[in-house]
Amino acid sequence: MPKKSLQTCFPILKVIPTFPSLKKEKVISALDEVKIIDPACGSGAFPMGMLQKIVLVLQKVDPDSQKWLSKLLDSVPDVTARETLRKKLEGESDLWNYTRKLGVIRKSIYGVDIQPIAVEISKLRFFLSLVVDEKVDDKKKNRAIEPLPNLEFKFVCANTLIGLPKDEAELFDDLRDIDALKNLRDKYFTASGHTKLKVENEFLSTQHKMLMRSMGWGKADTKAMKLSQWEPFKNKSTGWFDPEWMLV
Repeated sequence: MPKKSLQTCFPILKVIPTFPSLKKEKVISALDEVKIIDPACGSGAFPMGMLQKIVLVLQKVDPDSQKWLSKLLDSVPDVTARETLRKKLEGESDLWNYTRKLGVIRKSIYGVDIQPIAVEISKLRFFLSLVVDEKVDDKKKNRAIEPLPNLEFKFVCANTLIGLPKDEAELFDDLRDIDALKNLRDKYFTASGHTKLKVENEFLSTQHKMLMRSMGWGKADTKAMKLSQWEPFKNKSTGWFDPEWMLV
């Protein structure tokens, strides 16, 4: 059977380059807002397929990545993470695909599986996808290779059939600590070296405070109690899943 081209399989790819600017803006905005989660990701085939399709469309509607990157950077609250993503594109046309992949992974792709080995394979698959688009320069520090992102809050080992306690336990939750965990998850994606260890320690410290407070309340089924017992930095399965607090 003869091989078919991408344009034959996906006719829209022929049309996209001739779209008016307004329509291209709408496509870029839609891709910037899309969230894709696989609740039983296995080896990550579906999330990887979606990553490739999104990157392919971005190549067509925004060849120099400027419009899409601007939207992406505006959504990154942490200054360090924002500058890391910005640096990957400016003046480096050979890194555009790397930047697209990194941005799409950060903003749009998620996977969950109850098997620890499945989650690890999915992470490895995405690491390799990024590595192949890195640009090596022997004259620069670390040969110009940037640290890979941390995917602990992108691919989670958990049971998607069981959620966190609902509204009846809200009175016992300290929303300040929960918000702190959310901010730390966001910083962790691009953290490396000592910064990565610092974020991990802050995350664990916040969890410990939540655990002590929950024990003082005498309640065992609050969100705070569940979150305080979650171990995202270990290759262990969690008996519950909540996208709002587990994913960044």
